[in-house]
Amino acid sequence: MVGRDFTHMGTHIDAFVHTKRGGATIDEMPLDMFMGKSVCLDLRHIPDLGDIELADLEKAEKVSGVKIDGHIVLICTGLHKRHYPNDTIMYSNCGITAEATHWLADRSRVHGVEGPSTDRANSKLFPNHRVCRDRGITHYEWLCNLEELIDKGEFSFQGLPLKIDKGSGSPVRAIATLA
Repeated sequence: MVGRDFTHMGTHIDAFVHTKRGGATIDEMPLDMFMGKSVCLDLRHIPDLGDIELADLEKAEKVSGVKIDGHIVLICTGLHKRHYPNDTIMYSNCGITAEATHWLADRSRVHGVEGPSTDRANSKLFPNHRVCRDRGITHYEWLCNLEELIDKGEFSFQGLPLKIDKGSGSPVRAIATLA
């Protein structure tokens, strides 16, 4: 298995094996999982180290005008814009609660966040990673420029991983194409 220090830096996607022993490695995951119809939800009101709750996602979905049904869901909290390039970005990210992650798993294919984790920087419970493990979904971390996608409705997104043999994740070049 390739070490975490290589496959989980910069904009990246986690492989199923990252959260589940015996799960698929990045080279075993289907490429069509990493591209397709997408929406960016505006959750910039969530404070640093806050929680993204189910109600926040439901409200953001309505505001976006896109009914999430098999989409890739990108979540803009404004973290990157507030903190980059300062080191505070490493320990200020909010997190997605277990209940909110179940909601995402019921509606989306994969989701992505701006920070180093989908879980709060000050928590060791990892609710998003645990639900992803249990529900067989995954997520992108360290996305940036998501503010550019707010209020754009549905668009196409690609975040293809490198074919790293037995990798627990992979750097990606994330691209959104607006209609």
